[in-house]
Amino acid sequence: MQVELLAVNIGSTRTGAAAFVEGKLSRVERVDNSDADALRAMLKDVLGTLNSDRQAVTLLASVNP
Repeated sequence: MQVELLAVNIGSTRTGAAAFVEGKLSRVERVDNSDADALRAMLKDVLGTLNSDRQAVTLLASVNP
């Protein structure tokens, strides 16, 4: 069974998101944190890459504790 994964890395100035579909890196995007609309759109687009018929795991990482 392959796991679907959404990985989000929240940095000081940029946020990145990646989708792993069927165990392989499928998509990577990064945007500036100052653009909330672009951030929402990026997360929605990357999340849309995952197979909707499977459960997905979300992994969040941040530079701020």
